[in-house]
Amino acid sequence: MVHFKNCLTVIRLDIHSNKPIILNYGGTNDISVEIRTPNKEEREIGHKTFNAMCDTFGSFPPTPRSLPVFEAIAAGKLPPENGQAKTVEDMTRTSGHHVSLDHYPNPFSGFIDKTANELSKYPKKAIKILRWRHAQQGPPSPISPRGTYFSFDKKNWFKVPDRTHVQVVTPPSSILRTEQVNENELFNLTKEEADEPLAHELYREAKELKFNNPRSCLILAISSLEIGVKECIHRLIPDSEWLVKNLPTPPIIRILKDYFPLLPCKNTFLGKVHPPPKKLLDTIKKGISIRNELTHKGTGTPKTETLDEVLDAVYEILWLCDFYCGFEWAKNHISSNTLKLLENSQ
Repeated sequence: MVHFKNCLTVIRLDIHSNKPIILNYGGTNDISVEIRTPNKEEREIGHKTFNAMCDTFGSFPPTPRSLPVFEAIAAGKLPPENGQAKTVEDMTRTSGHHVSLDHYPNPFSGFIDKTANELSKYPKKAIKILRWRHAQQGPPSPISPRGTYFSFDKKNWFKVPDRTHVQVVTPPSSILRTEQVNENELFNLTKEEADEPLAHELYREAKELKFNNPRSCLILAISSLEIGVKECIHRLIPDSEWLVKNLPTPPIIRILKDYFPLLPCKNTFLGKVHPPPKKLLDTIKKGISIRNELTHKGTGTPKTETLDEVLDAVYEILWLCDFYCGFEWAKNHISSNTLKLLENSQ
C-alpha cells in the first residue's frame, strides 16, 4: 500500500485556532481531509496565517508497474533530464534537477494522475461547503497546490513529481536540443517530398485529448495506427495505392503479423523484416476491442493505464513503420526493449 498526502493552500481562509478541522471519509482508500492553520515550520518558510493549510490523506494499492518507480524515487533515483524513462531501468540518475511527471514511465504517471484526481475531489468540496456554511469570504478559486507526497510507512515522505501542465500534454520528446540537430539532414528532408506522415499528426492530436477526452483519444490513436500502416504499405509498394484505398482492408493485427514480413522494406533487422512484438500486438488488440465497444455502444471510458499502454504501442509501431520505409533515424524513437525483441526475433 502507498500512502499519499496532497497538500493545498486555501487562500484567505484565516483559521484562528490550533485545532484542525478533520473530515474522515474512510472508504476503500481511507480518505481524510485536514484543514488547519500553518504550523511553526510553515510560518518560518513564509506561509501566512491568513491562509489555511489543507492536507488530504489516502492509501492506494500501487499497480505492479508503478510500484518499482515509487521504490526508485524513494531510493533517490531520477529519470533522464532530457527525455522520458520508458521503464524503471531508465531511472539511473542520482543527482541534478528534478523533472516533471512527463519524464517518468507512463504506467507510473497514469497511476499518479488517477490517484491525484481521486484525492482532489474531497478537499475541493470540503472547502466549498466550509466557506458556504460559515459565510467565509475569499477569492472564487482559493486553492493553490503545495505538492503531493507519498510514503510507505506514513513517517518518511517523498515528493511526487508534478506535471508542468496537467491539461496540456507536451511529451518530453518535444524538448529540442539544437546541438542534436543535423542541419544537413534536416535541410535535405525539407527539400525532398518527405513530410510528417498523417498518422503521426493524428497521433499527436490523440495525445492532446488524453486528459480532456480519453475516449476520443483512444479512438483517434487506433485510427492513426490504421492510417500509418496503410501509408507504410503505399510507400513501399506505390502501385498498391488503389488497392489500399478501395478494397476491404484485413484486420490491422493480421496485416501487422502476416503481411508486414512480406513487404520490400528499405531497412531491416539483420536482413529480416519482423512484425511488431507480440506484447505490442496484444495491446493493440485490446485497444481495438475497446474502440469497437466505444463506437458501437457509445459507453464506457478507457482506464488511464490501458490508455497509456495503447498510446505507447501505437507510438512504437508508427516509428517501426517509418524505419521500414527507409528512415534509419526512426529507430532511435523505438524503445530499447522493443528493439531487443525485434533484433532477437527468429
